[in-house]
Amino acid sequence: MEHQELFKKSLIDTLISSDIEESEAKKELSILTKEFGEDTSKIEEVVNQRAKTRKPIQLLLGKAPFMDFEVLVDENTLIPRPETELLIEETIKRINFKDTQI
Repeated sequence: MEHQELFKKSLIDTLISSDIEESEAKKELSILTKEFGEDTSKIEEVVNQRAKTRKPIQLLLGKAPFMDFEVLVDENTLIPRPETELLIEETIKRINFKDTQI
C-alpha cells in the first residue's frame, strides 16, 4: 500500500475510533483533501480536532458547500445538508419561472 493510501486509512481509522461511521469519515476526508490538497499536516490537524471535539467538519472549516456556492457557518448557523440541495433543485424544476432567473 502506498504512503498516501496508508495516511488516508490512518485518518479514517482515527475518525472511526471516535464513533464516526466509515462512509462519513471517507466523505469528510474527501472534503479536507479538496480544501487542503496535499497539505497532510493541515488535514491531519483537522481530523484530530474532529475526532476530539466531534464538531462537524464544516464547522471546523467555517464554511460549507451549498448548491453552487459556499456558505459561512459557525456555532450559530445551521449547516446546509445535501438533502436540502436536492429539495431545492426539485422545487426549482417544478416551478415555472417564466422570464425569471434564480
